[in-house]
Amino acid sequence: MKCYRNITTDEVVYKEEVEEYVLNRLGITIIPKGENGEMTLEQIENTEETNSTNNSLQMATATSEYVASDGKKYEAIGIVKIPKININYPILAQTKNVEVMKVAPYKFWGANPNEVGNLCIIGHNYRRKGVFFSEVPKLTVGDIVEIQDLSQRTVQYEVYDLHTVDPNDRSDTTQYTNGKREVTLITCTDDVKQRVIVKCTEKK
Repeated sequence: MKCYRNITTDEVVYKEEVEEYVLNRLGITIIPKGENGEMTLEQIENTEETNSTNNSLQMATATSEYVASDGKKYEAIGIVKIPKININYPILAQTKNVEVMKVAPYKFWGANPNEVGNLCIIGHNYRRKGVFFSEVPKLTVGDIVEIQDLSQRTVQYEVYDLHTVDPNDRSDTTQYTNGKREVTLITCTDDVKQRVIVKCTEKK
């Protein structure tokens, strides 16, 4: 029977076991697919959790470039920190590529960090504590959201309103703020049917 030898560990592996051996060495677990070959819900959620965990970044200061775990580089415009739910992520630049939502929260629309206007930040709800915007729906009026811009200036914003809207409702992205600095956090409800909107204004 054909076999292979690992020259580093001197282990011998039979041909039929090579795939499983390699996956085990890499720490990869393959979850069986559904009856029709589709990914199961468990497999999707495990993949998303791995991606979100690998791509999380506890940035000390804002930089204009974020390098993801796969080596890809993304333009960043600041940092969003929410002490109550213990998250700290780069804010990626506005883009039409929604795939970046799997990398980090990103600017959906509006002003740049700490400028007059309404900075709208969108992030995934993975329904897992401490991962992306999963716990943003648990925020309450009076909670603090911190935004750091590329000049290293951090401004605190206070939550003043929370509500849900239909996915196509863009009314909360308006830039009419009467000269104020505001931040709008956007994520999905747990059932993905609506969008959670968290409105914040600069704390004086």
